[in-house]
Amino acid sequence: MDPNANTQSPIQAPLQTQPIQPNISQGPPFGGKRKVLIIVLVTLLLVIGVGSILILLAKPKNETNKIATQPTPSPFAKPTLPPFPEKGLYVENELVVRYILGKTPEDLDQQRKTEIDKILEDNGVISQTRVYSQSTDPALNSFYSLKFKEEINIEDAAKVIYEIPEIQGVEPNVEAILNK
Repeated sequence: MDPNANTQSPIQAPLQTQPIQPNISQGPPFGGKRKVLIIVLVTLLLVIGVGSILILLAKPKNETNKIATQPTPSPFAKPTLPPFPEKGLYVENELVVRYILGKTPEDLDQQRKTEIDKILEDNGVISQTRVYSQSTDPALNSFYSLKFKEEINIEDAAKVIYEIPEIQGVEPNVEAILNK
């Protein structure tokens, strides 16, 4: 046997280990890649945000003003009156009006009928007669012929009469010309 050999036990003494100290200068694993990814995402968001703002600001002002200045039409508003035909194509001192069904002069209470008659008289109407006097159809019974004084501009009168809520439509009397 070797005189220098240890004769005690075949088991060797445990190795002395020191705890592993992380190298702080390296940072956590993948730390550098994460920072680069964050920087790229922030840059991308800034480019998209600034680009969107520039696009919105670059719109011509007249386009945005058109949208803002157009009123929203009321669902209850009456359509505008069509233009009158050329003189000679209608009876000059007559209009045909159509009352809303159930709101003809015969259907109204006396107070409202008097109010409408006053408006008609103030606008030069001298008579109001039912166009289809022999009809039993309620739709046809809502048409009335209005005769005006000679000096009245019936185009102006038509605009005023059309504003009466019970009146659905106003037009020149072209039927009388067609029947001649």
